[in-house]
Amino acid sequence: MLESIDAMSSDALPALPRRLDAAEPCAAVDYGIVASALLSEVLGALAARHLVDRLGRRLTLAACFALAALGVLALAAPEYVASLDPLSRDALVVAMMTSRGALYGADAVATVFVAEMHGTESRFAALAVAYAAARLGGLVSASWVVSPNPLSTVSLLVTLVNVSAAWAALAMPSETALAPLDGAEPPPPKLPPPQAPAPPAPG
Repeated sequence: MLESIDAMSSDALPALPRRLDAAEPCAAVDYGIVASALLSEVLGALAARHLVDRLGRRLTLAACFALAALGVLALAAPEYVASLDPLSRDALVVAMMTSRGALYGADAVATVFVAEMHGTESRFAALAVAYAAARLGGLVSASWVVSPNPLSTVSLLVTLVNVSAAWAALAMPSETALAPLDGAEPPPPKLPPPQAPAPPAPG
């Protein structure tokens, strides 16, 4: 879905060039938007790193997808709620970068989650399938953006995908936070504190 966020950014922010021309000067590129995108990914990864062992894999993954859904829904809300004014360019940037950062965090958590749910023999295959599925989903969602559908409709579709992903994360049958991987030594059990020796009985 990161691909769809990139494509929607081009539609929602008309000041950005859709395609870079080799003869175009570098000043035509809005490097502030590029820096914002990179910063949002770093912040998303750091937030996921902070929460993944505290909230658990499932809840952190669901929270990331829910936050991504809210960011994308902000694009469609003014179209369907008459009392809302269209978002300013800065507000659009914040909404899109929020979604991008949340999706980047979700991608990091999902990678850890998939790896921990599979044994050594099938771990690489599981990660490869998950990566391929994510890229295929990115192509599909990006095709929605470049289709004749209005941006508000595409935003609702991407929001629905994010909400479905959040629900699927909560429905996962197991939680792997703090669980040892196969072949790893489990943490030693906590021993009770040593007791003081009993005083000798009076003679």
